[in-house]
Amino acid sequence: MDIVFRKIRRLRSGGRFVLMVVFLSGLVFLGGCGGGGGDGGPEGDLGTFLGLLGDAGFQVREGAPIGIDVRDLFCRKVLPSGFGNNLATPYLTLSVDRLPGTPENQFPWTYRLRQDEALVLIGRTPPKSVYFSLQHFAAMRYFEEADYSGRVYSLLGDTINHLTVRSVGAAAPFDSFFVMISTGNRTTERRLRSALLGAGYAETAVNVEGLPAELVRFGLDERSDQFNLLYRVAIIDDPEAERRFYETFGGMKVFRVTPGVELPADPFPAADLRERGTGTNEMHLLPTMKRLEDALIEAHPGYNVEKLPTAQWIADGYNPILQNIDAFAATNDTTYLITQPFTLGEDDFLVAYGVLHDAAGKALYNSLNVYGWTLLEDLPDEPRFRGLREMVGVSEANSKGLLRDSARAYLPGDPNAGMFYAVKISRKCGADGCVPIPEPFCDRMKLKELTVAFRAYCEPKTKTGPSYGEILFDRVILFRRP
Repeated sequence: MDIVFRKIRRLRSGGRFVLMVVFLSGLVFLGGCGGGGGDGGPEGDLGTFLGLLGDAGFQVREGAPIGIDVRDLFCRKVLPSGFGNNLATPYLTLSVDRLPGTPENQFPWTYRLRQDEALVLIGRTPPKSVYFSLQHFAAMRYFEEADYSGRVYSLLGDTINHLTVRSVGAAAPFDSFFVMISTGNRTTERRLRSALLGAGYAETAVNVEGLPAELVRFGLDERSDQFNLLYRVAIIDDPEAERRFYETFGGMKVFRVTPGVELPADPFPAADLRERGTGTNEMHLLPTMKRLEDALIEAHPGYNVEKLPTAQWIADGYNPILQNIDAFAATNDTTYLITQPFTLGEDDFLVAYGVLHDAAGKALYNSLNVYGWTLLEDLPDEPRFRGLREMVGVSEANSKGLLRDSARAYLPGDPNAGMFYAVKISRKCGADGCVPIPEPFCDRMKLKELTVAFRAYCEPKTKTGPSYGEILFDRVILFRRP
């Protein structure tokens, strides 16, 4: 087994999280999913499961969960850009060894898969949180006409999120046991499921992610797609439970399972995605939105006012992968809105405002991220890097924290005031609940140009993102000193 990231400890230090990586190499470890011995029980017996896989002719290699600190990777130039990272949901992913004699993976968190291979995750879901999901993406694709592997980072189906996950436990879907099989071959999936059940794992804990052959290029050569799984967790309730989860990732075990003799193709079709929209919308809140806008402008006299329009940022569903467009690991569980880029002087500031979509019943939570958007000038003069911007998240606010009740002062007596937010964004924040634009974190980061992006995660009725046609888009006013 090649050297891999085995574990990441994510500890609070001075109000921020620090990632500590421990490296290991070696063979498969046979403890239970929480690190104990394989003595069976309602969560099954890992040793028995691995033994059954061996008996069925499968080769098993252990991978590991890892964490990604996008800002650090950007600053160290491991990533050429931040690619629109979401500060509200830290990124957990997998390190999976390549098979002997196959090309190097482009990153420690990407991997190629043969059409009959599978990844199996065994562990516990996060503690109580507002949202979590797991999902594979076609991350890197070889472009023959340009002779390089570039990003597509497009979804291959719906997420397994906390509203849809199959898990076992008193607090399910949180802090509960689950298994996830990701594969492009239905025969492989059936054999893995049989081995899991034979080892005592509960069928009600088994989740299957079918990777559709019609959308991806399976294989182990340089022209094959490289995959990546992202495990997103947003806003864990209990800080101590959060610390424990990021120390252990819920005791997660990761296995790459390869048939000893390649199986005939038995592909999964591209699944129908969960449909957005319920037929109810937020248009009745538009008069309050207009009153809020007028009140914000009136509250800041003496400034030149520029209203920054927002628009949909990333195309829905399968559209990006069908056109080989970088989808920035977008998920159908949310909406993506963004402003036009802007510059911000030391005495200028923004006010972002809009609907608290959770209060309106259209989402579980919504957030804003401020991004550095300066054009990068330190990259090689190659087509894949041309036009890349920082796209690094530098600050965040969400409807479970700073945004909540923030518009009431501007809407006295309005019965809808609790459904709105209004928050200042500035390079000079005082103690007034402002979203700060910090100093650059490193030499690569300039923060000369900026933008603001907005997400609204998971409408409860549909278990996916709200329909863009049923929500009022967030808005931003730029106040400049004359």
